[in-house]
Amino acid sequence: MNKGGLYILLTGTLLTTSGGVSGLDLDGSSIDISGSLGMRFREVSPDSGEDTFHQAYIGEVVARSYIWKPWFGNWKGRLTSSWERNESTQETENKIVSGAGEINLFHLSHFPFAAYFDIKDSRVDDTDLLDPGSEERFTRYGIRQSYSPTSGGMNINLNLFHDEREDLITTDKEKSNRGILSGFLHRGPHRFNASLLANDRERLLVMDQHKDWQWDVTHSYNPGARFNLMTSVGASGSDSENGEGVSNSSQERLTSNLLWRAETRPISVNAGLFIKSQTTESEITGDRVEDETRGNLSVIYLPTDNWRLRAAAGARIRTGSVDEKQSFQSASADYSSRLIPLNGFNYSYSAGAGIANETKSNTDDERVVRTNVSHNLNRNWQHDWFGPIGASFTIGQDLIYEGSSIEEELGTLVHRLSYSLSSTGDSRSTNLNMVLYDSRNSGRNDFTTQNASISAIHNQRISRYSDLGASFNVNFTRQSGSLTTERLDDPFTESDESDVENGGYTSLEIYYHHNRLFKVRNLRFGSRLRASTDSLLFDDLGSEPSSEFFWENRIDYTIGKLDIDFRTTWVERPAVDDAGTKTIILSIRRLF
Repeated sequence: MNKGGLYILLTGTLLTTSGGVSGLDLDGSSIDISGSLGMRFREVSPDSGEDTFHQAYIGEVVARSYIWKPWFGNWKGRLTSSWERNESTQETENKIVSGAGEINLFHLSHFPFAAYFDIKDSRVDDTDLLDPGSEERFTRYGIRQSYSPTSGGMNINLNLFHDEREDLITTDKEKSNRGILSGFLHRGPHRFNASLLANDRERLLVMDQHKDWQWDVTHSYNPGARFNLMTSVGASGSDSENGEGVSNSSQERLTSNLLWRAETRPISVNAGLFIKSQTTESEITGDRVEDETRGNLSVIYLPTDNWRLRAAAGARIRTGSVDEKQSFQSASADYSSRLIPLNGFNYSYSAGAGIANETKSNTDDERVVRTNVSHNLNRNWQHDWFGPIGASFTIGQDLIYEGSSIEEELGTLVHRLSYSLSSTGDSRSTNLNMVLYDSRNSGRNDFTTQNASISAIHNQRISRYSDLGASFNVNFTRQSGSLTTERLDDPFTESDESDVENGGYTSLEIYYHHNRLFKVRNLRFGSRLRASTDSLLFDDLGSEPSSEFFWENRIDYTIGKLDIDFRTTWVERPAVDDAGTKTIILSIRRLF
């Protein structure tokens, strides 16, 4: 900072007031006032483009008190005023005002009300509402109203708010108005939940407007642990308009699920019903109308702790733009053994078989027979090597066969191997996990998958005030062939085919913290180094498109009510030309 910034910083620090105002009495009500004065200097050096130097001087006042009586209401407010100067190719000066305020009425009652506003600017505010490294201004204001009766079992909440987000570089602005009404009613075994959401947003630069709404009402009847019936009805819709055209869509739906367990026998019944009607009018993709009705019923019987018998049936009807009817019936039996001790290891196995029939309106009926066998061998160790160490080892295999009356047979062989180690001491902790997976199909498709992953985390307490940590992750996946996949949790989902190539990922992160640097109280230092690449070797950091280096160092010092923060960051993406940035930030703030 060779532009006189350090001199201004020290001068401003000496001139900052050390007094404070607390308990100011205005019209008989006590007002608590606090605040801060500070300044921030930031220098950014990108690999391409001109270096920039920012100066910002910030003053903040925070006040809070009650309205009339403490039980009637309270208010609080924050006002931040700052002046910023940006020295680059073209010097600019900005006067920035941000702040927040909130009024709460009847906050101790059963119907509290609140009105608020919040204005933030990324040039002077650090908040999760703003994207880091951006220059944008965010404004939000709204109201909140709640109601809960004295008897309980009921609650209603209303939230209305308006958001504006402006990009100060591109002048793009996004506005949105949202309303959320929600509540519940609980009476005995009945519980009702309802919600209504409406959203109206627009983006000015690209002339994009979007409106959407949704409401849902859910009733749950649960007289005991053996019976539960949940029914939900709802609707949603959206209207959008952009440079490509106008689109409108609406949907109505009904969902019901029932779960019943017998009292004297190990039998459970699960039934579901889903009805949907959807209409779409679009100048881009065309008009579409679709009605769908779907239902399923399954019965599970557990004659012993090892056996599981299941029968299921279901149907789906689609009309409108798509005319399709489907139904299925299935039955299966599964057996799982108990753990068998074997020379210090534990061995277990399982087997299952099932048959299913699926009928479609536009294809032939399909009958499927499926069998599977799997076994696992595992062992746990406990040692005392420089402290307690636990380790576990598991190896297993799965063999699955599937025969179809229409398609070719399919066989799948899966090998699994995993190892984990954990060690915890008074000043350290270590965790290591390794997983190897190999799957090979034959018959209907010849698709193979190999996956290997290793993750290691170590945390070390160096002293009472300092600690060091590191984490390392490696993941490699190799896939080849043509794969036909099905979602077993939804028999109606259509299959798809995909060809996938090899992929890998490696990351390393090291951090160091010291909360009393050079034995000085409240002098804190932190450093974090992170590197990642879509490769198995860090030698390829300069060639992979997603490779990245990130190094951050930070020193914080607190002297009474004076906070000093010095930070440096270095980001490099070697595979992208001129994608690196070096940043130095010095901030100082005096609280009062």
